Amino acid sequence: MLKNMKRALMSLFAAGQLLAMSSAMALSTDPVKTENRGKVAGFRNSASHILSGLGMLLGNYLYASFPPKLPFYTALSLIAPAFNSNVFGSRI
Repeated sequence: MLKNMKRALMSLFAAGQLLAMSSAMALSTDPVKTENRGKVAGFRNSASHILSGLGMLLGNYLYASFPPKLPFYTALSLIAPAFNSNVFGSRI
């Protein structure tokens, strides 16, 4: 049962990533002339990979410096304002 649930969640995550990545690529290349779209896509991918590498280095430092539960508490504290803003239409 747990194995099937895990597979279902991974499939849902994969479908979400597929939709998010294709939308992000379309948003970054649509405003550009057709002949420059390859340059924009290449720059976006290069910047993404460089920032991913820097994120890994920063993540290692933060993991060693702070308690491992801190990211979960931080995410939890950011959900309340986002929920308030989306549901009730108020601004932060």
